Amino acid sequence: MRERTPGRALIVSGGSVDKALALRLFSGEIFPGVRPGRGVRERLLYIAADRGLKFFAQHGLKPDVIVGDFDSGSPELAQRYAGDPQVEIRRFRPEKDFTDTELALDAAMERGCTEVVLLGATGTRLDHVFANLQLLAQAAERGVLVRILDPHNAVTLRRGPFIMKKEEQWGKYISFFAFGGPVTGLTLKGFKYEVTDITLEMKGSLGVSNELEAPEGEVSFTSGLLLVMETRD
Repeated sequence: MRERTPGRALIVSGGSVDKALALRLFSGEIFPGVRPGRGVRERLLYIAADRGLKFFAQHGLKPDVIVGDFDSGSPELAQRYAGDPQVEIRRFRPEKDFTDTELALDAAMERGCTEVVLLGATGTRLDHVFANLQLLAQAAERGVLVRILDPHNAVTLRRGPFIMKKEEQWGKYISFFAFGGPVTGLTLKGFKYEVTDITLEMKGSLGVSNELEAPEGEVSFTSGLLLVMETRD
């Protein structure tokens, strides 16, 4: 069985999965918030959410947990792992109240993970993209930091003050949005556009396309949920 430090999970869902990015994450070459060369690969919990299982199968990777109704993923793929004691398979009926991605995230949190990277959470289905953004809030309520990643975007949801490091930036641009209600007392230091004690509302484009100028940027606010998007063209 793979040795891993409890706390981090990598979920591959059924949306658009960039092969190069995914394999870099699986190899341990990169992991958000962790410096390269620290052997991250052996410390991740791998979860396949329905159609995301195809990525594991195509690249000879073994998930720790498989979750889904398999309406979009091949049931035969899941059956390959049925006799493996190191793989947990959670099957659900297609007529259910939750997406496969939510069920996968629940599995990660049940295993004690407090930090999750989610691949395949973006793509052509905007309804699923929006649902996945709402999953960030659900995880944040339980103290779990989830990062939605694709080659151009890294999306997180924050409940309180945090530091952004230039050396760990995913993209050139950083945008801030209020999620679920106003964000009050927002203060940004070390950014191209600094603000002090403002209220960010759930309307308009005020928080779009900021940039880090200092080695570290300080982000603080007194209430609300802050959606943070790091992006590049």
